[in-house]
Amino acid sequence: GLGELHEHLRRKSGGAPADGCPEVIRVEHLWGRIHDIIIKTLVSAGAHITRLQEALPPQNQGQCFELFGFDILVDAQGEPWLLEVNILPSMESSSSLDYEVKSGVTTDMMNMLLLQIHDRVPNVKLPERSPGSVLRRFEEEAHYRGNFDLLFPTASAVPQYRRYFTYPSRYDALLWDWVARKDAAAGSPQATRELRDSLAKAP
Repeated sequence: GLGELHEHLRRKSGGAPADGCPEVIRVEHLWGRIHDIIIKTLVSAGAHITRLQEALPPQNQGQCFELFGFDILVDAQGEPWLLEVNILPSMESSSSLDYEVKSGVTTDMMNMLLLQIHDRVPNVKLPERSPGSVLRRFEEEAHYRGNFDLLFPTASAVPQYRRYFTYPSRYDALLWDWVARKDAAAGSPQATRELRDSLAKAP
């Protein structure tokens, strides 16, 4: 699993360099580069993903999700390279380790989805998402994400990646502002409580 890979790289960084390998593979740098690849890849596909979602029947919009599988190769210099992104990654288990990893992914994903059951009434458009409902959903997903890492949007990531959004949606701007406000309030319990209260009352 990822834990074993992490530990392997840490042991390697403390040992003698192999032929063609750097003396130290910086684990934090490696994960930062992998995160960078994932964010940029999804930003580049964001408009296409949105169009696919908007093409769904109205009653299904907001009730869909996608699990992407990123195949990343780490070269001898400790640099990651994106090989491909699978839109239907296999979730079958062929070993106990495979089962442990994939069952954890599936459990956390289903918890984070917070699926709601609606009557199967055709051609009924659900109420448009309000700013308050979008922010509350964002916070609920973050709360139930389990071992998933939130890569974007975060207060540190937004300034770095927002320039890659050619046409940010109003929900993008809403979430970017929200994570910045949360970060600004993080050092003050009173400011944090006020922010939570405002979220609870937001329409």
